[in-house]
Order: sequence, then C-alpha cells, then structure tokens
Amino acid sequence: FLTGCGTGRYLDLVGDQSFTLGSDSCMKFGEIAAKRGHNVLTCDNQNLPLRENCFDAVISIGVIHHFASAKRRMKALEELYRILKPGGKMLVYVWAFEQDERKV
Repeated sequence: FLTGCGTGRYLDLVGDQSFTLGSDSCMKFGEIAAKRGHNVLTCDNQNLPLRENCFDAVISIGVIHHFASAKRRMKALEELYRILKPGGKMLVYVWAFEQDERKV
C-alpha cells in the first residue's frame, strides 16, 4: 500500500508479483494513476477505507509532514499501522521543517 501515490510514479516499482494499491487525497492525481493502469483510492490518510491487518507493507513518502498538527500526523501514522499486517513492514519518509535552508 502506498499512501500519497500522486499520479502513480512509484507504483510500478513493486513488480507484477504482488497486488499494489495506492491512495491520494487528490482525485485528479488518482485519475491519472488509474489511466496508467494502477489500483488507486481517493481518500484521506486520516480515515483509510480499508480493513485492519490487510497489507504486508505500507509506504508513505512525503505525506505525513503535510498534516497541520502533531495530533493529525499521529492519527495518519496510526491509520497506516492499523492496515498493516502483524510483522509487516512500514516505511515513512518526511521532510524536516527545521532545516536552516528551508524557505517559507
């Protein structure tokens, strides 16, 4: 499962041996990914419409830091953990807001 999949750029990396599902909150991105042949949901990472313990792996790249509060970021992480099978693997990558070179 890949959250924040955008237009599906990284959904091909897994290969054909497994079922891959992407999600993004942007419907337009999801439509583009679907046209590229990917399985995609348009949904909010805060309330994923998926049952518990259903994925062997969960990947979230560049998503969690977009939530406005620590509480919302924690809820997003809890949702990812909820859908992960026991013993599954999770990769979460975020950008650091504290970097000196960051321009706002």
